[in-house]
Amino acid sequence: MTPISEKQEASRSIIVCFHTKWQEAILHRRISVVFRKKGPHSFRPDFLYAYLTRPFSAVIARMSIDEYGTRSVKDALRLVKGGLLTEDELRAYASTPFAPVYSELVVYIVSKIQVARSPISMLTMRERWGYWPSATYTPLADDAKTIVDELGCFE
Repeated sequence: MTPISEKQEASRSIIVCFHTKWQEAILHRRISVVFRKKGPHSFRPDFLYAYLTRPFSAVIARMSIDEYGTRSVKDALRLVKGGLLTEDELRAYASTPFAPVYSELVVYIVSKIQVARSPISMLTMRERWGYWPSATYTPLADDAKTIVDELGCFE
């Protein structure tokens, strides 16, 4: 089951998974750029919900997306400081062993990071609308976005 069914209205919000090593950077609002290999093509997202993977398995923050689009790896390298990465780390991310080498990355320029008053667990989201984490991103239906905003006390 996915967060958007054919009968539901899609919001302009997505959930993106982060390794737990990013927890402090997100909670202390130090991140301003998020790099991904894939992102939405059919819409421009307005909000990115940060979901920490195991063992945490919860949404911990919401970020406004100021800019969104694909950039060449060369152009993305100019933004590594905002993503709290080195150039070598971003190059390695774009050329993961045993996977295609990416010449372009999806770049989210984010701001207004709101930390959830209480993390929203995967179990809660699964019970409420069937959420399952994606390796890329998960678009949220309007009603799922409302649930996450209420549970996280996002304004």
